[in-house]
Amino acid sequence: KLIKQGYKIYGIVDYGYIYNWIWSSRAHGLQAIFKHLKLTPTGSLVRSLILSLPRQRLTVYFNNYFTFIPFF
Repeated sequence: KLIKQGYKIYGIVDYGYIYNWIWSSRAHGLQAIFKHLKLTPTGSLVRSLILSLPRQRLTVYFNNYFTFIPFF
């Protein structure tokens, strides 16, 4: 059941462990992230999570909620 506060946590996960996360709420929106000029706030969120990973060459899989976004 959803809560009235409306928190969401977006995470980047590897082998079942959360490497990094960004939170969002109805009252405050997304936490402070770099807003890329050509991306929506959601696109900037996903790009920030991907760029937080330590390796430069990765294959990133995500669900269809994010597939319309031109990340790079």
